[in-house]
Amino acid sequence: MEHSILSIILILILILILSISHPLRSQNNTQKPTPKMPLFQVPEPYLKQDGVVSWAPEGDTFIRVIPNGLLPISPNIETFRVSSSALTQRSSYFSALLGPRWNTSDNGTGKSRYSPLILQGDSLYGIAMFLALAHDIDLSSQETNFTFRNIKIIARVCDKYMYSGPTPSYITNPLNKLLSIRPSRLMYHHEGSAMYCLPDIMVVASILNLSEILTKASRHMMWVLPVPPVGGFDAECTMTDLFRPNFVRNFREEAERLSKHLVTQLPKLLWPDPHSSTHTGRWWCENCAAITHEERWNRELISKCPLDDSSIFLMSLGDIVSTWLNEIPSLDDAQHSPGGGPREELPCGRFRLRYADISLEEIHMDLYASMGGMCMHCYKAGVFRYDVFCQTHKMCLVLN
Repeated sequence: MEHSILSIILILILILILSISHPLRSQNNTQKPTPKMPLFQVPEPYLKQDGVVSWAPEGDTFIRVIPNGLLPISPNIETFRVSSSALTQRSSYFSALLGPRWNTSDNGTGKSRYSPLILQGDSLYGIAMFLALAHDIDLSSQETNFTFRNIKIIARVCDKYMYSGPTPSYITNPLNKLLSIRPSRLMYHHEGSAMYCLPDIMVVASILNLSEILTKASRHMMWVLPVPPVGGFDAECTMTDLFRPNFVRNFREEAERLSKHLVTQLPKLLWPDPHSSTHTGRWWCENCAAITHEERWNRELISKCPLDDSSIFLMSLGDIVSTWLNEIPSLDDAQHSPGGGPREELPCGRFRLRYADISLEEIHMDLYASMGGMCMHCYKAGVFRYDVFCQTHKMCLVLN
């Protein structure tokens, strides 16, 4: 009897220990979720105790933002004190909204923090940065927070409110860094999808009036992106709805034109064997001399490349050029007799590869340069054309 009672007591004690230890063990193994960090912290001088961000300490306008989602900046910030003068100078939208009639109006909307101007449906972060840009606020200390994703958020708001002011280096530097990768290495970049960011970079540059960045992005884009992805972009491309009308069709047409143009830019390396019999001392006949170097390349190399219309459609311009250049060594081998014996003289209308002091890599980069890029001002005016120099705006479009 005593033994059974003791056993029951031991079982109860064991159950009690397990019931206590289990929640403790569960609690110890549970990691607290990492709080989501804001995209940036408002610098201390601009954040007032009442929660108002004062981009202009003596500003005459108050703007309250009702955002589209969670607050992605310092908490409890929705109201900004700004200068109507700064906004009207840097934004066509606010130039119309806060014009002379607003200044002389008895309507108090926007003139105090208790009756602010309401902006709905925008990214709070995007609005904060747009207003900071309009007031020349120096945020260079937070440059590491200006990722490409964040810059796209800013650009969308700048597009909506028609921002026309300068763009600081803490925004242009990350964009230039993305474009600093050699075009031939873009598809192998560690981010994996760097090449598919190019359409978005081009849109951002157009919105923020970054002429050199737009030209570089347009060149990279034409060189590394085949035509189909321009119509069906990678999931990371979120700005393509802001492309100019008929962008995809124009891109396809320009890619076809450039593929023919680049043939004319191949170096003069194909020459006929001496075969003139009508004029003593002449190396070749007048018929061969009349054949352009473009046609020579087409006859001896391009027409023999393993490319057809369907495969070319799936290739980028850079891939097509690489295919041409990869065939040059085999062309040289085919025109020499096997075993190193005497070579057979080529007939009239055929051309032999004669090497100059130039490497295939140099040819590759020369062709890339000869493609040129797009002029931002022409692009905004609806002209979609690649060139090395814009005659209309006197701009060089060959940028490293």
